[in-house]
Amino acid sequence: AAETLRQQPSALGILVGCALILTSISIVSVLLKLSAVLVPLTFAVFLAFLVEPLLRAVVFAPETLCRLCRRRCCFRPRSRPEELSDADDGSGFALEEDSADFGELAAIAPKTCADSATARLRTLWDIFSVFLCVAILLGLGCSVVLAFYASLNSVDWRQYERSPKLQDLRKILVRLGVNETSWQDAISHYKAEVADVATTMLGVAGDVIITLLLFLFCLVAILPGIRSDLPRSRMRALMQRYLLCKTVTSALIALAVMLSLWLMDVNLVFIFGMVTFLCNFIPNVGSFFAIVAPAPLVYLTPGKTVEDVVIAVVVPFLIHNTLGCIVEPQLMQAGLDLHPLTTVVALTFWGAIWGISGMILSVPITCGIKLALAEVDHPHAKLLFDILDKPLRGRSRRRPIITPPSSDASGRDTAE
Repeated sequence: AAETLRQQPSALGILVGCALILTSISIVSVLLKLSAVLVPLTFAVFLAFLVEPLLRAVVFAPETLCRLCRRRCCFRPRSRPEELSDADDGSGFALEEDSADFGELAAIAPKTCADSATARLRTLWDIFSVFLCVAILLGLGCSVVLAFYASLNSVDWRQYERSPKLQDLRKILVRLGVNETSWQDAISHYKAEVADVATTMLGVAGDVIITLLLFLFCLVAILPGIRSDLPRSRMRALMQRYLLCKTVTSALIALAVMLSLWLMDVNLVFIFGMVTFLCNFIPNVGSFFAIVAPAPLVYLTPGKTVEDVVIAVVVPFLIHNTLGCIVEPQLMQAGLDLHPLTTVVALTFWGAIWGISGMILSVPITCGIKLALAEVDHPHAKLLFDILDKPLRGRSRRRPIITPPSSDASGRDTAE
C-alpha cells in the first residue's frame, strides 16, 4: 500500500502532462480550422477597443452640449433693479397665469410618453453613433487607398527604364536563366504564381469586409456598457491603453520616416510610410522590413549613389530606435511590456498559425492572455503568468522537508 501511494503522484503527473498535450493539440487544431473566422473577429475586437473612446464621446455628445448650454445660461448677467421694478408693475398676474397654464399642461401630458420618446431618441442616436464610427473607419480606409493610388501615379516610371543599374540587373537575371524582363513575359510565364497572388488579394478583401461587419457588431455589443457607464475591468483598460499607445507610436514613426524620405527626394513616400505603420505592429521583424524597404527603389533611381542608399537606410533605423525604444516605453504602462523571449515565441507561434495576420496580432493577444492570467487567483495561473513575465527566471525545485510525527514515551504519535 505504501508503494502504491509513492507511485500515485508520478502517475498523476503523467496524466496531467498527457492532458495538457492533448489540450494544446486541440487548441492549435481549432485555431487552424477556424482561422478564417477568428482572424477577422480578433481584428474587429481590437478595433472596437481602439474606437471605444470615440464612440463614448459621440454617444454622450448631446448630454455634454446640454451641460455646456446650462452652464452658459447660469452665467448670464442679472437684470437691473429698474427693469425688475418695471416688470413687477402689472405683470405679476400674467406670470401667475402662464405658470398656471404650464402646470395644467404638465399635468395633462403623461410622464411615460416623455420617457418613451427620450428612450427612442437615445436609441436612434446610439445607432447613428455606431454608423458614424464605422463611416469614419471606412473613410480612413478609402483615403489610404486613394493616397496609395495617387502615390503610384505621381511617379514617372519611364526614368527607371533608362536606368543603367536596371540594365545591369537585367543582365544578371539573363545570366541566371531568367529571360522574362518585361511584365507581360513574366505574367505569361508565371501564371500559377500570379493566380495565387490574385487569390490571396481576393481573400484579403473578403477578410476586410468580414472584419468591418464584425466590427459593427462589436460596437453594438459594447453600447449598453457605455450607456450605463459601467466600470471597465483592469484588463480592458490596459488593452485599450496598449492599442492606443502602439497606434500613436506607429503613426509618429511613420510620419517621421515619411518626412525624412521626402527630404531625401525618395519616390513612393506615402507607401513607405504605410508600410512602416503596419510593420511596426510586428515586433522585431517588422521594423527590419520597414527600414530596408526603400533601399531597392533608391538604388535603381537614376542619379542616386550608394551613399544615398545608406542614408535612406540609416535615417529610418535611427528613427525606429529613437521613437520605438525611448518614446514607446514611456507611453506604455507597467504590465504591458513583454519579455523579449516571450515576444519571439509569440511571434513564431501566431505567425505559424495565422501567417502575417498572426504576426500583427501576436503581441496584443499575448498581452491580453498575460493580463487575464494576472487577474486569476490560482497557482497554475500564477505559474503561467510567471512564465510569460520572466521566462528565464530560475525556479527552485527543492522538495519540501517532511518531518515525521514525534512520539511520546508510550509509543503513540502526538498527532493522534
